Amino acid sequence: MSIALYAMFISLLIPEMRRERKVVMIAGTAMLINALGTELLGLASGWSIILATLAASALFAGKGEKA
Repeated sequence: MSIALYAMFISLLIPEMRRERKVVMIAGTAMLINALGTELLGLASGWSIILATLAASALFAGKGEKA
């Protein structure tokens, strides 16, 4: 079941990455922060993913198109 969750997330992410470069930057930054969180800081993988997602989103929150 855990593999299905990752597959669902990837299936939602890939089409969006093809449309917008900003999403590629956010995903790449989150991957880097996640790797650093687990390897250097020794965080549990779940907490590292949450931290990486929030940090990458916050970094790119104000950049881009305005409505």
